[in-house]
Amino acid sequence: MTRVISILFSIAILLNTVLHTSSCTASVSPGKTDTFSLFLYSSGQPIHFIVVEKSSQRLLLFSQEKTLKLLNRFICATGENPGTKLISGDSRTPEGVYFITRYYEDKKITVFGSRAFHLDYPNIFDKNAGHNGDGIYIHGTNRQLLPFSTNGCITLNNDDLDILAPYLTIDTIPVIIVNTLDTPINDRTVSLTAHDNRLTDLLKQFSPDIAGIDRNLIKTLIFFHKGDSAVATLDYLTFDGDRIRYKNRKKMYLRRGLSKKWRILYSTQFQNGIPAILAVHPGKTNLATKTFPQAEVVKPDEKEEILNFIEHWRTAWSRKNLSSYINCYSPSFRSGRLDLEKWRKKKNRLNRKYAFINVTINNIKIKLTESGAIATFDQSYISDQYKTSGRKTLHLIRKDDNWLIQREYM
Repeated sequence: MTRVISILFSIAILLNTVLHTSSCTASVSPGKTDTFSLFLYSSGQPIHFIVVEKSSQRLLLFSQEKTLKLLNRFICATGENPGTKLISGDSRTPEGVYFITRYYEDKKITVFGSRAFHLDYPNIFDKNAGHNGDGIYIHGTNRQLLPFSTNGCITLNNDDLDILAPYLTIDTIPVIIVNTLDTPINDRTVSLTAHDNRLTDLLKQFSPDIAGIDRNLIKTLIFFHKGDSAVATLDYLTFDGDRIRYKNRKKMYLRRGLSKKWRILYSTQFQNGIPAILAVHPGKTNLATKTFPQAEVVKPDEKEEILNFIEHWRTAWSRKNLSSYINCYSPSFRSGRLDLEKWRKKKNRLNRKYAFINVTINNIKIKLTESGAIATFDQSYISDQYKTSGRKTLHLIRKDDNWLIQREYM
């Protein structure tokens, strides 16, 4: 019975393809194939990604560790109209790389089945191209699954979605949506090693900060490249001294210009709010971790002082007042491999490069520590050439009745 259903589904796909090809407009180009490259690096943990091929109505789940493996293949349904999504209500499924932002579960009988995973369409590339709309999900169905039958979502049978669901992690697994694959995924995927020159070249093109990350601290890298556009994710570790370890994740959207160099258009960066305390740095020995202890609640008057200090720091940064900005930092400040002087030179270079800088912060949380205080907040950074946002952490110390920044992470 399953084989019969599969054959009928394939016949339906063929009929829909013929109808779409005969009735499509030139601007949609539904029959095009997609050529892209995928570079993957892992220090040991598996990397999972999804490819949705609209022309065959298939969703493919892959895993890359030592080798690339196809873990599962599912029948799916995409938008009833051909081509990539352009406007709200056009019943097309977008094409590109997307990430899951939210997860919904509903035990009631709905058109979305038992659960739904929201994708981050439109992303920065879609917005720059003038594409709009929203409400694109990977979801199940309580009805018969028919090819090319959705309003733009990717729909699976509920049982298949139950199998896929454990891999659908928020803001982690890339969902690559294409019209037609012209070559097998294996021919498009490059597995990188820690000492691979191609890995070094990629990191250098992202930013000087990323290029300086110790290769031993990089956990995974995914680099999807199609034409002059690319999407990359980087998972890596940072340390505050020898014992405090943070997990970081950076997501980047890049464009390649006439110089053939990649430039970050937009990025987001997140760091786990609770670090791990190690007996010593893992480079010296491997010992178990323990949970970072809860910090003491800050007193109201000290909280007000710290809030005023952070606002002064933000204002100086936005106004490109380098002297006032640098005075917010401790002489012993370090960020990765940068000491205070190198940090000053970096900020001076960026002040000259960008026509304007606008920094906004929200949702500030402050806690006391033995050495000072830790402030965390949502930060958005926008200039004429670069945008980024994420959760920032400032480690503050008090010196001569003044608060100063000792460490800074995002």
